[in-house]
Amino acid sequence: MQKNACCWSLFRFKIQKISVYNHFDPKNRDISNGKLSSGEHLGIFYPDFSNLYVGQTLKTNRFSMSQSLKTEDFRFDGTRTFHHKKTATKIEDLYDDKADYAAQLADFRTTIDELQSLMYAHNRYGLLVIFQAMDAAGKDSTIKHVLSGVNPVGVKIQSFKRPSDNELDHDFLWRHLLSLPERGNITIFNRSHYEEVLVVKVHPEILTKSQRLPKELTKDLDKVWKQRYQDIANFEKYLYHNGIRVIKFFLNISQQEQGKQLIERIEDPTKNWKFEEDDIKERAY
Repeated sequence: MQKNACCWSLFRFKIQKISVYNHFDPKNRDISNGKLSSGEHLGIFYPDFSNLYVGQTLKTNRFSMSQSLKTEDFRFDGTRTFHHKKTATKIEDLYDDKADYAAQLADFRTTIDELQSLMYAHNRYGLLVIFQAMDAAGKDSTIKHVLSGVNPVGVKIQSFKRPSDNELDHDFLWRHLLSLPERGNITIFNRSHYEEVLVVKVHPEILTKSQRLPKELTKDLDKVWKQRYQDIANFEKYLYHNGIRVIKFFLNISQQEQGKQLIERIEDPTKNWKFEEDDIKERAY
């Protein structure tokens, strides 16, 4: 059973950057007998949907890792403060060589596919996986390498770019609600509703010029952010109450490494399409 516990952790293996994630926890209680635990933060679904493994040393019974990963070192659930700049951006290799890496990844893809098939057949829960990161941190490549072996029937990937005019005419959660997973399915959010308290907070003019909120609602910006934090917490609580489990990953990249990745996007013609001038401007923040 412990083999299955490491499947979702593989979202971190490809780019070797630390993921920081949490799951909304309404009461931090343990629920057994056919239900998922609301207090768990990293886990894999089993046929009876009663077990989740958290904070354990991750190993496989098919391939031996040169080192093991303790998930509690990277899990943030709100009980302690997270300092982005003080958090490490690289971990030691969890594989012996490229061949070992490829073998482990293939094994984990198979396991994820099998577990997703069970969840699809069970048809009671949905799974929302959120990826947040700075530009060039590796969200696209991580999703691609880990999910390439999973049956696409039960998986949907939703990337959130700049909102369209139609999306801006609605509340900030509207477009995310439209992309939630169906029961039995996995949906990956490449960026998410957290942009509304990240990018928008850095550029508050978005509230008045793009989202066009009423002036009386934007006089006190500190109040706006507190309200949005609460709105997001309530949103995820709502999802939990309706059988949708949320797992969040933050891919942490140093500014130095980000700079290298952006330069590569400029110099490599096959990656030019990934580069935007605003990526450089945003580094100032």
